[in-house]
Amino acid sequence: MGIASSVISAVPTAARWLIGNSGAIGDVVKSVRDVTGLEAFEDEDEFSIVPNPDIFAPGVSVVSLEKDLRKANTKLDAEAKIGLKPPKQDEDRETKSTKVDNLFWTAPSHPVGSHNGIPSAEMYRDLALILREKGFPLFFKEKNGDAVDVAYRLAQGIFANANEKGIAIHIKDGRHIHKLPVTIKSGDESCIINTQHVYYKIPMGKTGTEDAWQAALHMNKSLTDDFRQQYELEQADLVFLSNKKPPTGPVWILTCEVNWRTVLKAKNAGKSLGPKLEEDYGYYVPFTNIEAIHQILKIVTRANVAPAQVRANIEVAAGKLSDNISNPELRLLDKVTEPLSAQGPDVNIANAVYNGDYKDTGDYQMAIRRQAAETARREARNQREIDNMTSRILAGKDDMAIRRKA
Repeated sequence: MGIASSVISAVPTAARWLIGNSGAIGDVVKSVRDVTGLEAFEDEDEFSIVPNPDIFAPGVSVVSLEKDLRKANTKLDAEAKIGLKPPKQDEDRETKSTKVDNLFWTAPSHPVGSHNGIPSAEMYRDLALILREKGFPLFFKEKNGDAVDVAYRLAQGIFANANEKGIAIHIKDGRHIHKLPVTIKSGDESCIINTQHVYYKIPMGKTGTEDAWQAALHMNKSLTDDFRQQYELEQADLVFLSNKKPPTGPVWILTCEVNWRTVLKAKNAGKSLGPKLEEDYGYYVPFTNIEAIHQILKIVTRANVAPAQVRANIEVAAGKLSDNISNPELRLLDKVTEPLSAQGPDVNIANAVYNGDYKDTGDYQMAIRRQAAETARREARNQREIDNMTSRILAGKDDMAIRRKA
């Protein structure tokens, strides 16, 4: 959505970011090389050795720093694997293990140091997207009905030691690799997620600027079959396909993005946004989908409705839905995430296409085919119900038929 990320997941990008944003590149290189076990660093040609990188760093390049970061990542990855709690194994449970290496947090102490342990919006969003990408649950409900935001709770855990506390492996000169195991599980243990986050600090050499972290995150999950099936049903509910007849003639075809701020707001409010826009404004919304906190909507409207007006109407509709589900009595949200959603949903038009006749587009033809298929499925279901009822009546098993005989 064009918003800043707190995490960099590609080593070349991290190397360029460090060179471009550090106040003292020698300190950066030394911290990375301390982790890899290298005392100094080579110049760009990899021949001469620079004995004092804190004073003089002529050989630093994206290529050389990238090599160092990859070596450091190998060590972090190995440490994150050691001691990770194994997933709970039972016959009726699904387990999966995965890892996220090459993690690079650009401002990790910001949420803890400045906001009393509340993860920043960027860090929370990035963790939610990581969990979604790796196929891990983003939420669950406790027995008492309380909703739990997994990404938020995980963010609280892995950034708890931003101020140099907890388990640490000493490297040299006061530098450490920090390790923190975090487990998120439901009260009935139908969902258990074990993680281990390993990182070290990279001083950026700027007054008032946060250190950066290079990190690795290993995770595993253990889900009961009942939990997995229910979660998959809830995920399927996050996709909306319109059953309205698509328009013809001149139209605006818009791709819209909504940032709902939290996973549970996206889940509970976002799934109603497509139908509401069709009902309240007469738009044709062929498709919507939710990924973590982001929702993508395809919207088709008459050519006399400007895209800016569509965006404004989406903001109004999304705001109302967000407010409606925020009622504490509904227990749809994890209460601790309220600071993240204080601003309300953010709406953006990602793409706009004016078309002289929507009927000539592939989207129109696909919508017509989908409607025909849905009509056929509905008719088939109705016919099966009629056939089943007829069979029950003939067999004397239908309640109404039995009552009439009585």
